[in-house]
Amino acid sequence: MEYLPYRKNDGTVVRDALRHPWFAGHGYVSVRVDMRGCGDSDGFLADEYLPLEQSDGLEVLSWIAAQAWCTGKVGMSGKSWGGFNSLQIVAHDPPELGGIITLCSTDDRYSDDVHYRGGCVLAEKMLYWSSTMLAYDARPPDPKYVGERWRDRSRV
Repeated sequence: MEYLPYRKNDGTVVRDALRHPWFAGHGYVSVRVDMRGCGDSDGFLADEYLPLEQSDGLEVLSWIAAQAWCTGKVGMSGKSWGGFNSLQIVAHDPPELGGIITLCSTDDRYSDDVHYRGGCVLAEKMLYWSSTMLAYDARPPDPKYVGERWRDRSRV
């Protein structure tokens, strides 16, 4: 499972078209999940790494593990945000989680995060990132997947 706010149907589709078929070709189901309030998911994304994000991730893990095509064990992978939330979710020790692969992530956001160093906000990176995320999350979900209800879903 990869669990990101970057819109699976347009934000990461090019990268996903390479990665996920590789997993499938090696016998693994690959599940890419839009976080709450992102892409085609309902709700609102209020901030990074909130407890709600972690509990949603735990719920998705349980759902995947219960599917007929799953052995009951699920792995997580992620770069940056997906790496951070993989580390945070594994800390809950869910029985379904068999392992994680993370890169460009840390378990110490205070001293080692792309947005902070030693607890200080890195303003030049934060402005770019927050503006990009605002624009991403302001886009409506894809009517191809959510139907006509896309019109009623306001993000910002």
